[in-house]
Parts: sequence; C-alpha cells; structure tokens
Amino acid sequence: MIFVFSLPLALNDFGVATGLICGTVGASFLGLYSVSKQMELPFGNDPFDVDLDKHFRHCVAEIEKIQEYCKLGIFTESRLTEIVRSPID
Repeated sequence: MIFVFSLPLALNDFGVATGLICGTVGASFLGLYSVSKQMELPFGNDPFDVDLDKHFRHCVAEIEKIQEYCKLGIFTESRLTEIVRSPID
C-alpha cells in the first residue's frame, strides 16, 4: 500500500498521465489482492472454489470402469491408458 500511495511522488514528471498510471497500478494491485483472497481457501461452496464432489464422482466412475473391464477379461494396458486420460466432465 505504501508503494501505491508513494507512486505519484515518483511519477510527477508525467503530468496528466500520472493519474492514469497510478489508477491502473492501484486497480491492478486491488485485483491481485482479490484473486489471492479467492485462492486462500480453494475448497468450499463459493462459485470459484474447486468442486471436490465432481472430482470424486469422476474417480469413482473411473474405478468402476476398471472393475468392469477386469470382470469381462478385456482389460489391456492400452485400455487403461485410455480410461485414465479421459477428461473430467
């Protein structure tokens, strides 16, 4: 915060552009702060949090696929690679 408040003193040679530069720098720091607050607690119920239930359901579905292929006897290493690399929906 000290940097943001002392920046106009260092940029006084730019005249009118000083306000624009300081405003941009200040907004950038506030945006960075808000992103860091979101990343501080990544697991929860907020809209931008990591959806652990979705990842868990995907893992369970993949394990069930592997078990099904093992029971059918058509389980191969190439099929395992295909299953493991499938994207999370």
